[in-house]
Amino acid sequence: MPKIQIADHFLPLLNNQHRFLILCGGYGSGKSEFAGRKIYYRCETEGNHKFLILRKVRGMLRESCIDVMLSILEENEVSYDYNKTDRKITFYNHNLQNNEILFEGLDDPKKIKSIKGVTSAWLEELTEFTKDDFRQIDLRIRGHSKYYKQIICSFNPEEAKAPWIKIMFFDKVVENAKIDISTVDDNPFIDDEYIKQLDNIDDEVYRDIYRYGKWAIAKGLIYNNWVRCPYPAKVDEQIWGLDFGFNNPSALIRIGIKDKEYYVQEMLYRSNLTNQELIQQLKNIISNKREYIYADCAEPDRIKEIHQAGFNVFPSNKNITEGIDFLKRYKLLIEPNSHNLIDEIGGYKWKEDKFGNTVDEPVKFKDHLMDAMRYAIYSYQNKVKVGIAWL
Repeated sequence: MPKIQIADHFLPLLNNQHRFLILCGGYGSGKSEFAGRKIYYRCETEGNHKFLILRKVRGMLRESCIDVMLSILEENEVSYDYNKTDRKITFYNHNLQNNEILFEGLDDPKKIKSIKGVTSAWLEELTEFTKDDFRQIDLRIRGHSKYYKQIICSFNPEEAKAPWIKIMFFDKVVENAKIDISTVDDNPFIDDEYIKQLDNIDDEVYRDIYRYGKWAIAKGLIYNNWVRCPYPAKVDEQIWGLDFGFNNPSALIRIGIKDKEYYVQEMLYRSNLTNQELIQQLKNIISNKREYIYADCAEPDRIKEIHQAGFNVFPSNKNITEGIDFLKRYKLLIEPNSHNLIDEIGGYKWKEDKFGNTVDEPVKFKDHLMDAMRYAIYSYQNKVKVGIAWL
């Protein structure tokens, strides 16, 4: 049998057999990692499993659940087959029993209906799902099985996104559900820098949700002038916004201007990129180097290095209040597969004072694509093309 690392907080849940295992918690608590490790543990100890792992949108699986499962298998030196097209992992346990792990999204409900013989499921980011989504999945994971059938649910307690979760599982006792609440303090594998970032969240509501795993409702959302819309094949002009990061993600966004409307698409959202690695990403993504890129003006050395690589990059106008006010005058048409962008704009809010009143400053949290979007649109409209030594 392999040795599986489990944080002490989650160890009592490893053999939990409740129908619903509800893993609620803040950022970095390790709840998703535990869900993946429990799935692997059951495949090894029980065998002949067919686990279904779901996100609301299939495209989000690669950067979350799939990476988690592949990492666990490689850590335990398990030979596996991963079919990228079907998004299916197949492997044998130590008793030579076959196991399948399937990855799907509810943006393709017909695909879910065609899957038979599922033994258990994991719903990552449960707040993305509707109550009806959850009911349909619950109905499909039924029938006789040698081992218990369980639905694992992991999420941050954002009540505004999915109030039905709190009503269904937290406002009353549910006999066939096990509720677990975790925070970053329960994760011994997390680094101190990440904890420091969470401790420095400058908004009480978001600190409750993401640092302490408490149910809270965010108010004072900044943008309500956006809709999902495909990025058009042709635009009148195209510009780019770039927010630098390292521990935080570097964020690149493209803006298509057509008939005086702004089409917005997330193009890059990745942590731990050096500037040279970022430049390589820009070369892979931006085919026309003459298109304007507006970047965070607080990083002039990085901007200069990108310019020397041949890009038409400028320091942005970073006036936050005026930039937000400008963007709020227009409808923002966001490409539907821009998942991190949609997540950010759906939670981008004003700060609140100790009395719960909103103040005229956005919360500095989950705002990297928001900054990049503002840099591009506001700077372009204000014709920011000055103040660079090489012009």
